[in-house]
Amino acid sequence: KDKKINYLQLKQKEAEYLLLEKENEIVSQRIRKRNIQVFMAILAFLILLLVAGILFRISYIKSKLNRQLVNKNVEIAAKNKELIRLNNTKDTLFRIIGHDLKNPMSTVVSFTDMVLSNYDQFGKEEIIEFISITKKSAIDAIGLLQNLLEWAKAQTETNEQAPSKTNILDLIKDITEGLKNNLRAKKINLKIDIPSNLIATLDINMTSVIIRNLLTNAIKFTYESGEIIITAEPNNSETIISITDNGIGMSKEKLDSLFKIESASSSLGTNRESGMGIGLLLCKDFTEKQGGEIWAESQPGEGSTFFLKI
Repeated sequence: KDKKINYLQLKQKEAEYLLLEKENEIVSQRIRKRNIQVFMAILAFLILLLVAGILFRISYIKSKLNRQLVNKNVEIAAKNKELIRLNNTKDTLFRIIGHDLKNPMSTVVSFTDMVLSNYDQFGKEEIIEFISITKKSAIDAIGLLQNLLEWAKAQTETNEQAPSKTNILDLIKDITEGLKNNLRAKKINLKIDIPSNLIATLDINMTSVIIRNLLTNAIKFTYESGEIIITAEPNNSETIISITDNGIGMSKEKLDSLFKIESASSSLGTNRESGMGIGLLLCKDFTEKQGGEIWAESQPGEGSTFFLKI
């Protein structure tokens, strides 16, 4: 009985051992399956990270290319705008040259031709009058040509400034001295109200061109026996120079179109003086190159005032 009992117990233990082995095998299979699942999940995660990195890189490159494209488009638009401006400048120059320069030269040619062809038919006073008209037309042509050359130079070169401390009153006196014949011819009274000790830092050549053009225009549009007043006063770290005339004045439309290349035009003065449509453009360029401002105030029939802040 003991042997039989032991035999049965042994069989039972063998059966339990086989069962345990099967359970262990099942557990091992589950562990291997879970490991495979974890590995696949990690692999899938790494693949997703790689794909995300590639997509991010593509998106970054695309965004960068888009920014470059936008910048290129902006640059192209700016260049197109500049080309349009230069084309308008060219058309305006041709228009000014064709009108303003042609008229005085035509006068010179016609009067000299008339005198040469019929010199024996004119008296001394008539010939002197013709010569005076011819001289005035030649001077107008030279003035326009000088402005054209100065303005063309300003457009094509980098005008290096040479700022220096300058006495404003002395500068104005030097400029008006060169225009005294123009003032005398129209009997214009010139008043200069500038402190003798007013000093400003400016480019003498550029500022002289600006003031000379503004004063020439004031003389041109002032009636005979009129008056022009030049003032200058300090304004914090700046100096404001003003040139006021009591001439024909300007409409608001004309005032708004000043200093613009596309609307530059010639206007006859009170004595039918020929215009210098390029002069104000030159004034604007030279003012801005010095970091200053230029503007005008006017009413029709009440004269004009031009302001220069430097």
